[in-house]
Amino acid sequence: MNRFYIHIILVAFLLSAVFADSFVNDLLYFDNDIRVSSMGGCRISSSGPAALAGNPARIGNGSVLAYASHEQLYQGLLISDAAGVALDIGGPGKFAIGLLYAGGGGIKVTGLPDPSQPVSANNRPYEVAEKGHYDVALQPGYALPLTDNINIGASCAVFFRRHVDATAYGGASTVGIDWKILPVLDIGFAFANFGYTTWNTGKSEFGAPSLTLGAQFDSQISAGFSGAVCAEGRFSPQESLFEGFAGAEVSYADIIAIRGGVNNGRFTAGADLRIIRGLRVGAAMGFHYDLPLSYRIGATLERGAAVAD
Repeated sequence: MNRFYIHIILVAFLLSAVFADSFVNDLLYFDNDIRVSSMGGCRISSSGPAALAGNPARIGNGSVLAYASHEQLYQGLLISDAAGVALDIGGPGKFAIGLLYAGGGGIKVTGLPDPSQPVSANNRPYEVAEKGHYDVALQPGYALPLTDNINIGASCAVFFRRHVDATAYGGASTVGIDWKILPVLDIGFAFANFGYTTWNTGKSEFGAPSLTLGAQFDSQISAGFSGAVCAEGRFSPQESLFEGFAGAEVSYADIIAIRGGVNNGRFTAGADLRIIRGLRVGAAMGFHYDLPLSYRIGATLERGAAVAD
């Protein structure tokens, strides 16, 4: 039975790679929580509902019950909001559902005083409107234990896209495996963005799929101090593109955590603080070479939180 599922995944990947349009952006690939954003974009560092956008096999890992975050990319040129919650629906696995919004404005629409004449000193373009764009996605997912150390998971997303005057509907899916190879070492694999989008212009697109392999090592440094390091690689066959991510975290007594990372050569940093039992708030920053600073703020609610009692 396990071989059957592996064959299905491989066939789906090959079909997607053959029919996909190159360079179709994966709107679900935005970082969605502050831990991932500050640790260089390593998706293996997320767990609970935050794992929906990375490796859904990790939905059942950790103690995160819900999260919410808001990101200003490039000082507000693009906005990304994300939220998710884990729900008890029964059965042997863990269920979570998330919501993602990404959009921006400031797209100038211009016109000519006399459209029948060419541009000239007396017929100059002027602004007639300002339009925007946005994507909204709803993403449920489920993780199931295969053994005591191996979980599998899948998530699907339905989304709506508006890019100025063009609109689209679509769906995408991600499958993943998480293996706790040692008590302090996790290895994860995900096959993401096997999707389809149809536009009101009549054009349809297959999402260009990607393969991600990552590892995370956790360690007790000394009394009260613990640490984690992670590394991840993402390969997009249609684009012949490989991306690398790495990050590290140091925390003290589950009170405060400080993080840093490298995301494709650019630096990230962040921290969060426990406000009350089970409730953490924090921020992450991303530095770019030729674009303004990006930052994300967010909150995480853990099981057993005082506000949930």
